[in-house]
Amino acid sequence: MTDPHAPIEPLDGHLFSAPPRRGPDDFVRIGIPRIAGYLRPADGVNAYNRRDPRVEVDPRSVLVAPALTTTIPTTTGSVRGLPLYAMATGSTPDPSLSAASAEKYYAALGQVIGYVSAGQNDLGLWVSGAVTAPSLTDSQRTALTESPVRADWRRVGPGHQLVALYVRLDAALLPDVMRRCALTKGELLRQLTIGPLADAPDDALMIVVKDAERNRCSPLSSITAARYAPLTTWSGDLVEDDEADETDMYAITLDPVN
Repeated sequence: MTDPHAPIEPLDGHLFSAPPRRGPDDFVRIGIPRIAGYLRPADGVNAYNRRDPRVEVDPRSVLVAPALTTTIPTTTGSVRGLPLYAMATGSTPDPSLSAASAEKYYAALGQVIGYVSAGQNDLGLWVSGAVTAPSLTDSQRTALTESPVRADWRRVGPGHQLVALYVRLDAALLPDVMRRCALTKGELLRQLTIGPLADAPDDALMIVVKDAERNRCSPLSSITAARYAPLTTWSGDLVEDDEADETDMYAITLDPVN
């Protein structure tokens, strides 16, 4: 399929060829414009779940093809690849998410800064491509060249599958992400007064949901109707509608971006 954000003009085809290996400790480096290198086991930071000890997966064993869903036009012909996302530090998806859910998470919260292809050879799992974001500031360029490319591969069946490639940047360097994903005062008022939650009772509780990283201050992403069963004066459980009874209170949840 064609990614709606993919470059229209052909990119230099040589940018997408397998890179040479410079040494045993090589990693995926970001230059302007080329991105190139080999992934290490430690770069797959989500190759575990909470119930199991951490497992470092050999990148050579990770399935790559399912992730290469973007057609990238180049001067030597089209190649199959995937976006390179910039994510706000601390906003990578929970390790317990499925591969499909994690893929949607990156597409919703990530800012596409480039496109890469990926493949495997005797040296490992290589990544090669280009930075394509058209209006990077000097601060963003510096941060990108100093940030390693990380991988998200998730367990699928008996093995692991590449889901996304990303770099972590301070949120201040990603204003477009924050504006797109955070709920503003105006939108909050619209949803509470003329939007889908306008019919919620005036005594519905406002419930603050902690984010995945237990951060104290996270931008508000969405609000949803819910039922709430208080257990103490400071905590309780959210209850599905079909399991709620008359003692459960109507509530509106304030959901963080992460």
